[in-house]
Amino acid sequence: MLPISSAVGSGERVSDFAATFAEGRAASVSDPGYVRGQIATALQSTQERCGNHALSATLALAVWNTENLAVAAIGDSPVVVERTGGDATVIITDPAYGDHEDAALARVREVLSEGLSASLAYASGRPLLAADRAARNTCEGRRIISDFTSAEDAAARITVRTFPTGSVPRVSACTDAMSWIVELLGALTYPELFDRVQADAGDELVSIIMNWKMDKLCERNGYKLAEPTHSQRRG
Repeated sequence: MLPISSAVGSGERVSDFAATFAEGRAASVSDPGYVRGQIATALQSTQERCGNHALSATLALAVWNTENLAVAAIGDSPVVVERTGGDATVIITDPAYGDHEDAALARVREVLSEGLSASLAYASGRPLLAADRAARNTCEGRRIISDFTSAEDAAARITVRTFPTGSVPRVSACTDAMSWIVELLGALTYPELFDRVQADAGDELVSIIMNWKMDKLCERNGYKLAEPTHSQRRG
């Protein structure tokens, strides 16, 4: 689960909501056949313990037994399933978010195609992303998990897919930052992302994000890192 924001609460409250919900999921979500109901139970318990502080979060979850693997997603944090056979990689996403970044991504790709840095490209699309995020859990926007909406309603909106466990060698529940490495920056493919995670190369993944953020910070302050552009690194 990725904690998103708190309109009236502190960072501690955001962390508490995320940690409490994670604890509730660990205790409640164990059967791939009843994922929605179990998530609703965990979320309702979290809401009762944490109160209403206008907190919200996306969710990416995988749970399995010897027979079935169930994945669940709400918001823009996907679950990536590697399958044996013809359909090698399946990306499980919330359909309500299927096109929510299209305009921003189009802008990012346009800037990247001009040979500019990944951080500058991302900055160009950020106003569009910010407007979309501000509308979440409003009448005009898309829904995600929160501490102020019905747990049953939130669970009903979750996308759930089930696979035979034996057909899935690897699965990864991603924060949107990890999916950005593939979808936004194009630094890795999803199979390559799987390989890095399996090799316990989390530091490398964090480095990709942190270097990108550092590049953005330098540009914001009028500096340019002495490193190749994103498109050159890909080549």
